Amino acid sequence: MNKKGKKSESEFHSVRNLLRESWELASILNFLQVPEEMSYDLLI
Repeated sequence: MNKKGKKSESEFHSVRNLLRESWELASILNFLQVPEEMSYDLLI
């Protein structure tokens, strides 16, 4: 943080990148779960 208590631009970018990576991972895991559920429904 700088003297005014605000996050520096590099801290902001690192937090933003972490959130983006987390969201991308969640999206991939969600996508992988959908076909599994669809194939299970077809078996019933």
